[in-house]
Amino acid sequence: MTPGFYPSSQDDVLAHFLHAADAAALPTFLYNFPDLTGTRINSETVAAFCDRAPMAGIKQNGREFEYHRELIALGRERAFAVFSGSDTRLPEVFALGAAGCIGGLVNIVPELIVHLYQVCCEGADGEIHVAFERLRDVGAVLDRLNFPLNVAAGMEARGLAPGAPKAIVSPASAKIYKGIVSELRQLFAAWELKPAPAVVAPAA
Repeated sequence: MTPGFYPSSQDDVLAHFLHAADAAALPTFLYNFPDLTGTRINSETVAAFCDRAPMAGIKQNGREFEYHRELIALGRERAFAVFSGSDTRLPEVFALGAAGCIGGLVNIVPELIVHLYQVCCEGADGEIHVAFERLRDVGAVLDRLNFPLNVAAGMEARGLAPGAPKAIVSPASAKIYKGIVSELRQLFAAWELKPAPAVVAPAA
């Protein structure tokens, strides 16, 4: 991601990414989420990074959905993958040519996202309407609370143990959290989605 809180010029963003790539000595994934970081990674900056470091891909997230098109076109030209965080719009994302999805809902209803990928990208038999509508339904419930607490509520509803949040949670948010867990459990039961299997710690 770009550095947070303080604004950054595109030159500084590029220098930040090049420093990280040099330190890791690995192909790098960039993450564009200006809604949270406050700084957009412009396509010219992505191209400049490709010129100077091994780039594996980029994840595009946030309100600027149309930016997928520009990044996917650049990815085809420069041979890097584009992943999306817009998991409630996956049919559109896949139609544009995105390589896949890295989203919060993968933690909660992975079988729905896998189904959409298999049908949209791998040519598997099946229809996408039900899975797509269910993803949107889950997303609408989660939107009552901010990320990442909302994803933790969804994971708990699915039978996972997300653990205690590191941030301070107000009584109001805690109440919304419990409501999300309750409503999603009802949805998952109606859809006959089984709870996640218990995770067993390896023996010492």
